Amino acid sequence: MLDATDHLAKAAQHYADAFFRDPRGVVALLRERPSVAFDEHGQLAHHGFGDTARSGLTDEEVGDYDTNCKMNPPLRSEADRQALWEGLRDGTINCIATDHAPHAAHEKDQEFDRAPFGITGLETALPIALMVAAGDLALAVRWLSSGAAAVMGWKHSGELRVGVSADVVVFDAEKEWVFTPEESRSKSKNSPFIGKRLCGRARHTIVGGRLVHSI
Repeated sequence: MLDATDHLAKAAQHYADAFFRDPRGVVALLRERPSVAFDEHGQLAHHGFGDTARSGLTDEEVGDYDTNCKMNPPLRSEADRQALWEGLRDGTINCIATDHAPHAAHEKDQEFDRAPFGITGLETALPIALMVAAGDLALAVRWLSSGAAAVMGWKHSGELRVGVSADVVVFDAEKEWVFTPEESRSKSKNSPFIGKRLCGRARHTIVGGRLVHSI
């Protein structure tokens, strides 16, 4: 993956869901790589590093073959989860992606091997980021907005100032709530976070200066 030809290309490299078989090894390798000739960016899907139920999302969550925990890359060990957390906090990983993958109930309601990969992620990304940031709001906001905008090269997104796109999320960082199927605004309910107590909730979404969502 990190081939010498990457250096010759001198192009921006984006590692989406970059942590397949060896998350700890990839984080360590990205941390050691020089970035003089080119830019490297790591992106992490938020379900890869935990939830606020203290247990975290690891491979143990799969339990008795829960298809709502089937995703690709798959959930890994607690040690891998901690390595990803560390990579986020020290800046090796630049942003968090939702990896939102909705599926109809009947698609997930079958044998584990036959069920499709993926979970929903839009509604749980914020509280998970806040949990990993351990109260550092600026850090969580960077992972979800300015960090992602920088990775994509969007110079007029990801920050609050005159002249940039008026795309804003207003959230309550201290709001505790339980994620239930009834609470979910998604048509799909395939989430391992169902039933989990979360802290932090988006209240209003503004796109292009227009209020498009509010709870």
